Amino acid sequence: MPAPTAPLFSSRPALPLRRPRTVLIIGGGVCGIAALRALSDPDEGARSHPFDKVQLVERRRDVGGVWYLDPAVVASEQSRPLGNAEGEWPVRDASDRPTWPSPAYPALRGNVLPRFLSLSGAPFPPPAERNPFPTLDETEQYLRSAVRPFEAGNGAQDQIRTSVEVLSVHELACAGHAQGWRVALRDWNAGGQEKVEFWDAVVIATGWYDSPIYPPIPGLLSALSTQRFFHAKWYRSPAPFLPHIEAGRKIVVVGNGNSANDAASHLAPHSSVARPVYRSILQAQLPVFVSLPDERIKDVPSIKEVKVEGERIDLLLADDQLLEDCVVLLGVGYEVGTIPWVHLLKSESASTDSIDNIKASQYLSLTPRARINPASTTNVLDETSTTAPTPSGALPTIQGSDSDVSRDTAQWPPRVPNLHHQVLHGINPTLAFSGLPVSNTPFVLADMQMRYTRGVWDGSISLPSSRAGRTLDERRRIQVLEERKPQYASMDLALRADWEKGRAQGLAEALRLAAPPSFGQPLYHMLPGLHADELEYAQHLRQEVIKAKPWLDPLLDKWDAARDAARQGMYNVKFISLVKAKLATLDASQRSADPRL
Repeated sequence: MPAPTAPLFSSRPALPLRRPRTVLIIGGGVCGIAALRALSDPDEGARSHPFDKVQLVERRRDVGGVWYLDPAVVASEQSRPLGNAEGEWPVRDASDRPTWPSPAYPALRGNVLPRFLSLSGAPFPPPAERNPFPTLDETEQYLRSAVRPFEAGNGAQDQIRTSVEVLSVHELACAGHAQGWRVALRDWNAGGQEKVEFWDAVVIATGWYDSPIYPPIPGLLSALSTQRFFHAKWYRSPAPFLPHIEAGRKIVVVGNGNSANDAASHLAPHSSVARPVYRSILQAQLPVFVSLPDERIKDVPSIKEVKVEGERIDLLLADDQLLEDCVVLLGVGYEVGTIPWVHLLKSESASTDSIDNIKASQYLSLTPRARINPASTTNVLDETSTTAPTPSGALPTIQGSDSDVSRDTAQWPPRVPNLHHQVLHGINPTLAFSGLPVSNTPFVLADMQMRYTRGVWDGSISLPSSRAGRTLDERRRIQVLEERKPQYASMDLALRADWEKGRAQGLAEALRLAAPPSFGQPLYHMLPGLHADELEYAQHLRQEVIKAKPWLDPLLDKWDAARDAARQGMYNVKFISLVKAKLATLDASQRSADPRL
């Protein structure tokens, strides 16, 4: 591991909390909607609201985040020669207006039960079709209903602006005191007109689907220039792959998380046992990623090298098997916490002399940019790296030093640094983050985070005054992860040894697995896993919120042992629902083939 670098903004002490009166929420997905509801709701018995203005901006045409799949944008993507918009970001529509498509697909059905999708005070309605899990459309409609009270024409000031793109956010401070935030925007309702606004506090609720992961596999960058290598970010349906199947090419889905499993299952009906869909995996499937076995889907080991000759792609696998003439769909996830467009002052001595004249030399980006952008010619992916890709599909941005914030050197653990409970910035707590940690139940976790943020900002929850106090939990988590690193590595060695021994002995279960089970690396923003990190994290936030505002107790998710048992049982419910859906499809097929049935 490279030597650690100096922590970002190391010379800056914590700024005193300046109670905000105006708040801008950036992002209209579930994390932004949770923030809007939490910061806008009146307190029980309160005579006045703590904030004068709370507003949400979303760059797309409507709210809903990943769950809002704009049909016009999908049609625009499908009109491309390849049938998708791989590598375009943003995607230009027919009028040359930029759009930012959701990475979702029309056939998506969630894997989280409605009780864990319910924001406080807004129960998720039962899904239709006798399926316990909601569809993409049902989830999008729920989120639309959750923001309806905050839209114009509903008896309240319009608190939502769509088609407004945030270009940059700069901290304003003077003489050691926070002075708010300068936000540069582009309004696509006005033809892309740029303007600047000033806000006391900002909530970053943009998720992490902008930055797809591209593992450091030799040859991968060359493959991106072909028309046969795609990321699941741009996957909408099997249609673009069907001509390749007809031409006899091998379809290879990389990964075995939810998106990769869904895509493989969509492609399977167009394949056969003799010519299967290949699924290249780095580790055995985790229990939270539920899918049905299918003899038309064949698991193979991870990719060791991508060989490109013209448009042809061959894949050399970890077991030295060569898959020839392939079309690849990369479903390995997204980088967590790439927020380079937020800028903080470098040091305590740096200040903003003029809010209208931002001096770049005074600032550092909150995080480096994404490691790779397929639409860019300046990527930082190191194809010569011998480091295995992170199997979890969640690789947080790497923290750099003050002298070179954008370099991709390693300081462990990778994270968005200096955060209090992964919610509030430890230096300037008028900057908040909704939904930054990876969670099994992200809706209710974002809801809890924003109730906590509301309490800190309205003064009902106390915040440590020093930077050391605000980042105490960060240091504790780093210590825990340091202790887990050798434990995880030891367990992974044992699991691999057992897997290899089983394969040598011809054991059916070991032969069935194309890769061994693995715990991977402990990651800072990854709360789910072997330990109860997510439960303990949420319980702490909930205790603080309920202590300040007891009337929220019946409205907030309980985060207790019974609740966690139900959450763990959710994956068995998902498996049963998939079995029932498959049986229903088979029954319908038989009835169609024989009208007498």
